[in-house]
Amino acid sequence: MVGEIQGSIFGDVMTSQLAPDLDPTVIPFIYENVDDVFSTWNGPVGEKIKEACMEKGNIRVVGIGRRGARYLLGNKEMTTAADVKGVKLRLPEIDSWVSIWKSAGALPTPIAFSEVYSALQTGVCDSFESTLELVYTGKYYEVQKYAMKTEHLYGLFHFGIAESWLQELPEDVRAVIIEEGAEACRWGDEEAADYETEMAEKLQENGMTIVEVDKQSYKDAVMPAIEEVAGTWQPEVWEEVQKYMK
Repeated sequence: MVGEIQGSIFGDVMTSQLAPDLDPTVIPFIYENVDDVFSTWNGPVGEKIKEACMEKGNIRVVGIGRRGARYLLGNKEMTTAADVKGVKLRLPEIDSWVSIWKSAGALPTPIAFSEVYSALQTGVCDSFESTLELVYTGKYYEVQKYAMKTEHLYGLFHFGIAESWLQELPEDVRAVIIEEGAEACRWGDEEAADYETEMAEKLQENGMTIVEVDKQSYKDAVMPAIEEVAGTWQPEVWEEVQKYMK
């Protein structure tokens, strides 16, 4: 924001902070697949999100890329929302996420990501949610038996460049960065097309079980919380989400 670095790759936290009234793509249990998330980002709502990042954060989003679906992890099978009741679930400190999982009956537990492994090991928390890639690379299969295929959020990588620095560059160089930033993300998506399947296979090889769930039971349980969060959005965002969910 202050121009100390020129670029970064962000996850969901950036728009949760800079465009909380505009970005439904960071809210769990709304989207059915990542292509629909891209459609929102490439439409009028997406343009407003990008404008907010520029105006409030000095960040120009030059590209977005697939991050992978998020799964619910645990040491028991949680095939329906009822199974989540009373589970101490580690969550990042994103208010909307806390509200939504609390409405499903979970007990949200804020823990720094670097401490999640030990917290699971010692019982400070029972469960967490993440992408399969992070579960595999962090060896969380050593402390969690099940990966519930909730696919409750199709997160994106956001490739951001400091706008103040970008404007200092010659126009032709600026154009290259903007165009090739988007192209780099497209290339990354192609390279990672089968990555999630590979991660699932590796986790199963290491003893983790992938569990199919009743996604509708989760959606029904958290809908009141989604509607509450929607009250903080600009009206046109909620209108678009309602059309999509119907």
